[in-house]
Order: sequence, then structure tokens, then C-alpha cells
Amino acid sequence: MFKTTTAAISLVIVALLAVPTAAFATDYVPAQNVTTSGPVVAGAPVDVAFAPGSFAGDESVRFVVVGDGPEAQLAVLKARSTASLTKQAHGGAVTIKVTIPVGATGTYTTTATGVTSGRVATAALAVAPVDSAASTGGKALDSTGGKALASTGVSPITMLLMWAAGGVLLLGIALLIVRVAVRRQRAAA
Repeated sequence: MFKTTTAAISLVIVALLAVPTAAFATDYVPAQNVTTSGPVVAGAPVDVAFAPGSFAGDESVRFVVVGDGPEAQLAVLKARSTASLTKQAHGGAVTIKVTIPVGATGTYTTTATGVTSGRVATAALAVAPVDSAASTGGKALDSTGGKALASTGVSPITMLLMWAAGGVLLLGIALLIVRVAVRRQRAAA
């Protein structure tokens, strides 16, 4: 019985340790092999280059650009949030031109995957938001006519009061539990 249980536990441990290795089987390109031609400016193209040896020889490389903002342009393709294109690498190196649309902010991620090697490389293209305070005299404005933006969220004082009330409630519950326990102890004595 002991040997069977030990063998079963050993098999479970081996299975738990062996299965996660499949998740790490992807071969990633080192970050230093990925470069951009300059700062990412909305409306201007930027070259994303993958150094020689990033991919296997002259394989095809599939590019995907994903972003939260408006349409991104990848070479000649446009898509609302995702654009994809396949391009031939030469000596394991490839360069793609990505154009972030005018008015876009946030981060667009370019992912390159070697079709035959399966190697994966990513480049995060962060577009800085337009400084609205500089163009509006220091006031934050909305897009509906120049009204100041409403304050949203919870003030720090309100949050502090909520935490304090929760703490008092928990303290009262603990005090009630102790009182009941002492009463039962006295009754049993």
C-alpha cells in the first residue's frame, strides 16, 4: 500500500513539473536584436528592424500589430486594432515599416513570428499623448466644446473614511466573539 501511494505521488509530481515546460517552448528573439528607427510619432512611419540571426535564414516572417487606438498601418495594410503581414527575411534579418495613425496614443505592439523556425520577437511602440495643457492654456478640455473635465473617482478622504468604518466593524465583530467566548467559559466553570 505504501509503495503504491509513493509511486502515485511521484507520478503526480513528475507530471506537474513536466507539463509547464511546454509553455516555455517558444524561442524568443533577444530584445537587443529589435530596434526602431527613431521616436514613435503619430502619423509618421517608423522602421522596426530585427537584426541578422533573429530568424532562420531566408524564412517568411509574419508580422502582427496590435493596439488600443485607431487604425494602425503595417506596410500597406490597415486594421482597426490588428494588422498582419508576411515578409521574407534575408539572412535572418528583416525590417518592417509601421505607421501609427494621427491622433493615436498608447502602445502598439509589433510581433514578428518566423513561419518555419517559430521564433518570436516583439517591439512595443509607445506613442506619447498630445500635451493638451500646453495647447489650451493649462486647462484640461474635453472634445465637446472646451468645457473643463469633470472630476471622477473617489476622494482620498472618502476612501479613508470607508477603510476606517470597515476597521471599526471588524473590531466590533472581534469584540463580540471574545465576549461570547468569555461568557461560555464562565458558564462552564
